[in-house]
Amino acid sequence: MIRIRQVVGFALLILSVSAVIALAQDTTGTILGTITDASGAVLPGVTVTVKNTDTSQSRAIVSDTAGRYRMSLLQPGHYEVTVQLQGFQTMVRSGITVTVGQQAVVDAKLSLGNVSESITVDRAAR
Repeated sequence: MIRIRQVVGFALLILSVSAVIALAQDTTGTILGTITDASGAVLPGVTVTVKNTDTSQSRAIVSDTAGRYRMSLLQPGHYEVTVQLQGFQTMVRSGITVTVGQQAVVDAKLSLGNVSESITVDRAAR
């Protein structure tokens, strides 16, 4: 009985060590940040597009209710981040280098954009 416990204990130890080693072999990076307006208030619902400028591949995500976004599992390389929300100026930040295991913080502060107004008339006035 003691021999079985020793074997099981040893097997669990090996599995635990293997899991730690597997986690340590991360081959990707992350870009994350918080989006605010000019007054510092957080902006939820902002579209953030992350483009690998080496491969032209891009992915988009929307900021959460606290104005945060997190784009994980990015291959090492050079990136461009575009932040867009209707009514605000678009922000583009280039020259972001992502390395293995890195968390690159790219915060954005958006300024109010030009507001355009459009009126559609589908009947003549009486």
